[in-house]
Amino acid sequence: MRVISGQSKGRSLKASIPSSIRPTTDRVKEAIFDILGSLGGVDDLVVVDLFCGSGALGIEALSRGARSVLFVDEDPAAIAASRENLIGVGLEAADASFKRAAIPPFVPPEADLIFMDPPYAMTDLTPIIESIHAELVVIESGVEPVAPAGWEFLRHKRYGTTLVSVLSPTAESSAS
Repeated sequence: MRVISGQSKGRSLKASIPSSIRPTTDRVKEAIFDILGSLGGVDDLVVVDLFCGSGALGIEALSRGARSVLFVDEDPAAIAASRENLIGVGLEAADASFKRAAIPPFVPPEADLIFMDPPYAMTDLTPIIESIHAELVVIESGVEPVAPAGWEFLRHKRYGTTLVSVLSPTAESSAS
C-alpha cells in the first residue's frame, strides 16, 4: 500500500495492522480519488475516515490537500496504525486527529467528506448514513448499501469483491 498522489506520493504505508482489517488496495483507492476528482477533488475539505483501519483513505486525502482528517476506529491497533502511517509518509504536521469509538453509536461530526470502509459483514449501513452530515459519503463495501431517505447515489463501481458507492444528500434534504 502506498500514497497514490499529492505531497506524499509514492511513500509506503508500512504500519502493522490487525489481521481483521481489510486494507483498501491501491487500485480501489486510486479509483475512489479519480471519482472524487471528477466531483471537484478533496482540496481544503474537512474529512472523516470512519472504520479507518490503516488510515489509507484519510492519509491519501491529506496528501492531496484536505484541510483536516479525523480518523475513527473501534480497534486501538487501527488507530495506532493510522497514526504511525501518517508519520511514516511525512504528514505528521497535518491537521489530523484520532478517535477510538464504536460506529455506531459514535456520530461523526459535520464534514465535507466522509469515508466509510466498514467490515464487509456489516450490511445495514442505513443508521450510520442517517447520522451523517456531509456533502459526500464514499462507502467501500462488499454489498450495495441502501440509500436512506434524503440521500442519493452519485456513483457505483465494483472492483473485484469491493463495491465503491458515492452518496450525496438530495437537493430537498440539503435545502432544509
